[in-house]
Amino acid sequence: MAALEPTLISTILRDQSLKALIEAGIVESDFQTLEGAEWFRFIYRHFRNRSTYGQVPSPAQFKRRFRGFDYCPSSDSMSSLCQELRDNQMVHEVEDLSERIQELLDDDDLDDVLSNLSGFLRKWTTKRADGGDVDLAQAVGVLKDQYYAVKDGGGLLGIPYPWDVVNDETLGMQPGQLLVIYGRPKAMKTWVALYIAVFAYLFCNARVLFYSREMDRIQILRRAASIVVGLDYSDVKKATLPEAAEKDLWAAMELLAEGEDLGDGRRSRFVISNDRGANNSATVDLISQKARDYEVDLLVVDAVYKLKDGRTNKRDADWKTQAHVLQDLKDSAVDMHIPCIAVTQANRSASKNNVKQVDTSEVAFTDAAGMECDGMFRVIKGTDPDTGENELALVWAATRDEQLDAILIHGQPGYNFRLKREGITLDELQQRKAREDANNAAEEAAPKKPASAPRGRRSGRSAVALARQGAKRKK
Repeated sequence: MAALEPTLISTILRDQSLKALIEAGIVESDFQTLEGAEWFRFIYRHFRNRSTYGQVPSPAQFKRRFRGFDYCPSSDSMSSLCQELRDNQMVHEVEDLSERIQELLDDDDLDDVLSNLSGFLRKWTTKRADGGDVDLAQAVGVLKDQYYAVKDGGGLLGIPYPWDVVNDETLGMQPGQLLVIYGRPKAMKTWVALYIAVFAYLFCNARVLFYSREMDRIQILRRAASIVVGLDYSDVKKATLPEAAEKDLWAAMELLAEGEDLGDGRRSRFVISNDRGANNSATVDLISQKARDYEVDLLVVDAVYKLKDGRTNKRDADWKTQAHVLQDLKDSAVDMHIPCIAVTQANRSASKNNVKQVDTSEVAFTDAAGMECDGMFRVIKGTDPDTGENELALVWAATRDEQLDAILIHGQPGYNFRLKREGITLDELQQRKAREDANNAAEEAAPKKPASAPRGRRSGRSAVALARQGAKRKK
């Protein structure tokens, strides 16, 4: 048992993942030695910490913290090691129970014997069940680990959004959540979803599947690359980057590729898919299977209204079809224990000038979005009157547990989606909604204006900077 714990911890450090342990429900109290519990606590709080979310310390970093640690990773799967740890805990409790039972038998206390035996069986029958049942009284370890990770380290419970003000209330995008992003056509919904996804990939060590039925994979790839390096998308698309920015673009992409090929202390991966070939009518089942195959931490489905209903084999705008798709996406998020983002349209009534607030009735095609989602926000595109640049209002139409205020972010494709300010009044919201459709029409009709920002402008958190920061940590 004592040798198992350093082996399990070493394997976590080598694989750079806690996913198998979290899914198996392993908590600090499952470790039988004080050292093992301390090792797990250090890794778990590092993983949940806001500044290092999703990351596991490197073996070198861990050994600096715990000098003399015997690094001995195993070729066995993480799931088998977790099961062995759980089995060892059960054996240990059986030994303790047998001593108590013997004492009770000596005292002829048969009622307490039966009570002890039934409690033990009830606990371990639930723990070893495949159905994922949770016993409230026995699940204190999970709650305790999460509570102190949040309290002591400013930790999160899920993959963070790129905006701290949203994380303060939500504590991140949590497993099993369905999050809906909606808006009128050309409101930059896909850009916002892609920015969230790339942020998770770059800074949260996450595996991401970005599935789009609306855009070609290379177009999504080009957009993602501009976000990764923090470059003006127009310059990337038109190949008009200055020489220094060109070098940064290719160097950043090569560093990411090398890091994935060599491990490099990261398990992250970003996969773009649209199945425009043989699978012209993709279903949620197909997408979910892809997500399982890639072992993703975040699934993003762009233009969810273009998916085919796997139950009726139809693809149309009928409300039942759309309801089935959203219900299946929610089920997949719960089954795979990951957050899922669905991007869809706002209906025409959402642009009525006499409606101040946003609500779930604005989502096109079906009311199921409001019933199934755990969070929903509308993207309203506007223009900064002082600079003429895009700005986006993110307005929460529904949340399950949180009270979230609307925020205003920059909307410069590729290089800037940072927070501008918090809070939007109802009057301002009404004005933004009233202007949105007119602004979109004017932008499409007007000739392209020269970019107000210098070419090659960076967001300040490029993949190049990330790689250099990682190299310094390793030293």
